[in-house]
Formats: sequence, C-alpha cells, structure tokens
Amino acid sequence: MVGPGGDSSSSREGTTGRSMRDSRIGAAGRPRRTPAGAISTSRSTPGLHCLIPSHRLVLRAPVPAAETSQIVRFKLLIPGAILPAILALDLVTKRWALSALSQGRTGELFGGLVPLTLAYNKGAAFGIHIGEDSRWFFVPVTIVALGLLLALFRQASERDFLRVSAIAFVVSGAVGNLYDRVRWSRGVVDFIGPIDLGFWNFPIFNVADMAITCGAALLAVSFWLEEHEEGRASASSTPAGAGTGGADPVGDSDG
Repeated sequence: MVGPGGDSSSSREGTTGRSMRDSRIGAAGRPRRTPAGAISTSRSTPGLHCLIPSHRLVLRAPVPAAETSQIVRFKLLIPGAILPAILALDLVTKRWALSALSQGRTGELFGGLVPLTLAYNKGAAFGIHIGEDSRWFFVPVTIVALGLLLALFRQASERDFLRVSAIAFVVSGAVGNLYDRVRWSRGVVDFIGPIDLGFWNFPIFNVADMAITCGAALLAVSFWLEEHEEGRASASSTPAGAGTGGADPVGDSDG
C-alpha cells in the first residue's frame, strides 16, 4: 500500500541498504581514507582502528622463494670459498717454512725486499709479545672471538657481501693460528719478514696474519658504510621543518 509518505519510506530503505553495504565493505578490511589524510585499517588488528599516515605506508612486494634461496646460498658460498683457500695456503706455506728455513736458513722475495725468516710466535699477531707462556690465554680468547664472529655472520644481511667476506677472512686467519697454538707449545709459525721500513723493522708474520688484517680492515669499512647509510636514511625520513620547530602559523601577521 502506497500512501502519502511512500516516497519518504523508500528513501529511508535506500539509505539503510547503502549503510549496510558500507558496513560490510568496512568489515572486509578495505582501507578507508579519513578526513585527517590517514588510512584506517582494521583487518590486521581486529577491534582496533590503526591510523597510519599515508606517507608512512610502504607496500613491499614479497621476495620470491627461489630468489631468497639463491641469495642465502651465495652468502654461504663466500666463506665456503675463502675459508678453505686461506687455510690451505696458510698450512702449506708454514710447512714449507719449517722445512726450508730451519736451522737458521733464510730466504727472500721480490729481490730481497721481503726477507723470509723462520720464527715461533707465542704472543699475538705480528710477533706482539705479551709473555713467555701465553698459549692457554690465546686459545680461549680465539674461541670466544670465533663465536662472536659467527653471531655477526648470522646477523649480516644476505646481500652484505662485503661484511660476509670480511668475516670469512678474519675467521680463516684466526683458525689458522689457532691450529698452531693447539698442536704444540712452540707457538705460531711465522716466516715473512722482518721487513725493513727504514725507521722500523716490521715484525715477522704469516698468511693467517695477513688474512686477519685484511678482514679487519674490510669489516671496519663495512661498519662505516652501514653507519653512513643509516644516517642518510634517518635524514631523509625526518619531515621538513622538524628540526626548526615548525613553520609559523599562517595569518598571524595581522595585528
């Protein structure tokens, strides 16, 4: 039955239907733009209305599983190539030095620029002496250092090839010298040097010491680059005028 108020009743029914459809759309989790210029989402947090500024909302495409697996394999491939190469070179050269430079014999490289002299180092790298019997001091210290390097390797990004390579160099050198300390009490086998620098004789060292030094330098560069990138990211994410206390309100010039 249609009466004088039929038009008004139809209008109310249409409004009610649209309201129900809007509520269903909102319940489905579709983002609704608020008057404040933010995006309200309730799908990820049921019962809560999270207002995320539109300039903070960054949608990233998921990395394919095959690509992620390839990156992880490449991260493991770097130490898998560096570690055996450095350890083999260190072991072979030390064995050669024990047979060719024993009984006071010496050698030279590059036309006498780098002399070769067999020495046993009971101290730290490059012949740094801290005591007569420091063997059982350096063994546990080296093991702790290797544990810290392993933790640093696990935390390193799969794409941070510089840091992964640096850690591999340091670990290979540390393991090479640790082998000498464990196998006998004479100390680490050194044979490269001493190099006359004119004002100072550079201490005798070995291949493992070179790996540790190169890895430490690369690790320092890696940390510096990371800090530099974080500083740039922090500066770019700071809103304009945030450091100056904001702009003066418009319209305050009158009076």
